[in-house]
Amino acid sequence: MAAEAALNADALRELAIQRLMIECNFLDWLPVSAGYVYLAASVLLCLLRPKVGFVFIVFSLFFRFQDRLPEFSQFPGFLMQLAALAVGIGVAHQQLDLRLARVDKWLLGFAAVSSMGVLLRHTDQLIAETSVYMSSLVIFFGCRWLITTKAELQRVMLVTALAIGCLGFEAFYAVNLQQDPHPFWLQGSADGKPRLQSIGYFDNPNNFGYVLNVGLALWVALFFYTKRIGLKALYLLMMVLHVYVVTLTLSRSQLLTTAIIAALAWALLSKGKLLKKGVGLAAGFALMFLMLSYIPGPVKDRLDTMKSGPDESMEGRFSSWDEGIRMLGDFPVFGWGRGQWLSYHSLAAHNGYVQTMAETGLTGVCLFLGFLWAVLQPLGRLNQLPLAMRQDKKLFMGPIMALACLLFYWMVGNVTYASITYLLLGLVTVVGRFLMAAETDTAAQAAIPVKKKFRSQFLDRDLN
Repeated sequence: MAAEAALNADALRELAIQRLMIECNFLDWLPVSAGYVYLAASVLLCLLRPKVGFVFIVFSLFFRFQDRLPEFSQFPGFLMQLAALAVGIGVAHQQLDLRLARVDKWLLGFAAVSSMGVLLRHTDQLIAETSVYMSSLVIFFGCRWLITTKAELQRVMLVTALAIGCLGFEAFYAVNLQQDPHPFWLQGSADGKPRLQSIGYFDNPNNFGYVLNVGLALWVALFFYTKRIGLKALYLLMMVLHVYVVTLTLSRSQLLTTAIIAALAWALLSKGKLLKKGVGLAAGFALMFLMLSYIPGPVKDRLDTMKSGPDESMEGRFSSWDEGIRMLGDFPVFGWGRGQWLSYHSLAAHNGYVQTMAETGLTGVCLFLGFLWAVLQPLGRLNQLPLAMRQDKKLFMGPIMALACLLFYWMVGNVTYASITYLLLGLVTVVGRFLMAAETDTAAQAAIPVKKKFRSQFLDRDLN
């Protein structure tokens, strides 16, 4: 009964938030027709110009018109966009390199194996689960196949950051410019501190803070990559906005993620050996944690709670992880089925690795780790870029820092099958392809005899 009452209370709270979002929205001036026009334009572009249409999909993935326009939520806009994108890619296949790489094979293997548990134990949910996960796969392959130049990568990064920036500004507006009540504040725990809770389907402070940190990582990269002073000033302003809104979430994990982004930016931009910088970062984080444990704030509050008695939040997570291990013991080969965790537990896993292990079994975990390794392995070439591409390193570090946010948040959140997750993985895969191409070009250039190399450079200079 207690669990049922808690679920009913959560449902009522979410309904109240949705009503407030409709009544108190800084985008009240936005007509419903704008959403339909955007949807029609994106679908048409996905069919005719899939590279441009994909950018429209990325923006609506974060901005989500259905969260702001209630009438629009009845329309399957996202599925229409993805279906049109798949058709557009098929039509333009002669201009695209659609060959499957090793990373794609790992992912397709995981997608197949992760469906086995659903097929064996939840046949009635197979179509629903597969269709939802197919959306994430289309987003991933959209990145892999449609982003072929650094200009296109920069465009997708900028649009992603702008869409997340809209969320950040929406929260800023609600907190500083809008009269109470508004849908972003919910009373916190015992101390009663207000906490920035959610916008749309980013339905808790940790999820919302994670998305904001992804945008922050992209803004940092764009700031260092551009050479225009005006754009640098704009990007800096957006970075400040993101950090400010993250602090309002009071999410300890996301405050730490913000610090990780700053540390990675320093490590990637500064000169020196990675090992020494890694030791320095570890010492710096240890010192920061020690200081925060004495300074009034979210970290000290949590430590004080743990010292004074049982911490319900941590105990709940430990119990959930323990249940995940037991689930693996029951069906160790193919697991209980992708997306089936909440069919057996009222509390979410709060750990994507444990969730993947329980839902897809040892077979799925091995395939998924192989996929992650195939994504990460090419990034080791980042510090070996030729001199002519050192500026590109500043652009490439955006998806890499966003991936660091993802890998960290995977330990405390539930983003294993989300479209946003596969967008970031796709961007990192594109960066890896650029790095491998640069290494191949450098090796080919080094293999040219000196006389021919000089002659080639002379002719190139003469032609230009």
